[in-house]
Amino acid sequence: MAGTPKREAWLKHINEDLGGWAGILERRASGETWRTIAKDVGCSNQFIYTMLKSAAKESAEFAEALQLANESFAEQLAEDSLDIIDNASLDRDSIQKAAQRVAHRRWLAGVYDRQRFGEPKEKPANAPLSIGELHIQALIIQRPARVAVPAHVTSGPSLPAASETDGA
Repeated sequence: MAGTPKREAWLKHINEDLGGWAGILERRASGETWRTIAKDVGCSNQFIYTMLKSAAKESAEFAEALQLANESFAEQLAEDSLDIIDNASLDRDSIQKAAQRVAHRRWLAGVYDRQRFGEPKEKPANAPLSIGELHIQALIIQRPARVAVPAHVTSGPSLPAASETDGA
């Protein structure tokens, strides 16, 4: 394969010079981005991501370590957000720029740790709604209550004959 020598060189560099995958995860937990780590290895972000995901699928311990590293990175992003807000100048442009930087870090933190920093998920409806069913329920609620008819009433009011109402 054409890409195998590069891959082998990257893996050798990771294992011998950078402390293996444990060293990579420690760097991630300390706040380094995947891009910075990939630059240091000399590979692409995609290579790091693919290798980590395949290792996480094979080992539950590795998956847990990856999750802990990402959660730690999310905490770091949240702390950085506080520093950005605290150190922002009081002019309008600086405040807007700081707000954008903080919003982006909050979004990233939500990506890496959805339980603590992510948006709450909408709860699905219990049953699918039907407009017809809702209409019938509304009619039942609005239907007037039936009144009991007294026993001595046998028929309704008598209506005048048609010739009497013509007025001729």
